[in-house]
Amino acid sequence: MRRLEFHHFVIPIAAAMVAIGLALIAAPFDVLQILGADLVLAIGNALIVFGVFCISSYAVVRAVEWADQRLSHQDRNQSRSKSNER
Repeated sequence: MRRLEFHHFVIPIAAAMVAIGLALIAAPFDVLQILGADLVLAIGNALIVFGVFCISSYAVVRAVEWADQRLSHQDRNQSRSKSNER
């Protein structure tokens, strides 16, 4: 069984942040009157931007890690083929 590591929780947490931000922006008029429309929209927008930033940062890190693993795999194969030629 594969164990989940801490970095696997980034996507669900960021997705929850985006969902909460969208819910705040689409909040009923009563909530907007109680808390103030500007504050609710600012918090909602901040959550959405931060959530999207987290997801995109995670995607970039995983892509770099994938490319590094692929390159190191190719290097190992090339070094094996050179050692077999000798």
